[in-house]
Amino acid sequence: MICKRVTLCLCLAVAVATAPAHATAPCAGLTKAEFVRKVLQPSDLVVVGTVSDFSTHNANDHNVIVWTKVKIDRMLKGNAPTSEITINGWQASDLPMYGYNRGSRLFLLLKKQGHDYQLTDSNWAECVPSVIEVTPLGKVYPFIGDSSEDINKHRGLTIDEFTHYLF
Repeated sequence: MICKRVTLCLCLAVAVATAPAHATAPCAGLTKAEFVRKVLQPSDLVVVGTVSDFSTHNANDHNVIVWTKVKIDRMLKGNAPTSEITINGWQASDLPMYGYNRGSRLFLLLKKQGHDYQLTDSNWAECVPSVIEVTPLGKVYPFIGDSSEDINKHRGLTIDEFTHYLF
């Protein structure tokens, strides 16, 4: 009797272990025209800024409000009323998607939300086009282009080169 139970348990364990996994599909970059239409044009504010603080809540807990404060280093579109803004509904450090810390520099595309801001587009399927990390060397690596070759050509641009490419 014990042998039958052990065999049944082993069979169930094998069946569960071999069930197909359902992974999130990798994100796909936008073409330049899609990026301009879906993200750049609807943005009220486009900035390069430094993360100064963020909520430390579990972003999956829908009962808490997550936020990130950003000190604006450079405004590229629109005007912020202060040199530090709050982005509601987004937490700079929310693994596995966002691994940013205080001091991280970001190229952000934002929409006005009351007195604060929110990401213009936070769609993971499109590689979260409103958040683009700026490396310590001042380079950006967006997923924007009309082909994989075009995407690679526009990765590693300086902020000025990327801004010229967009505007």
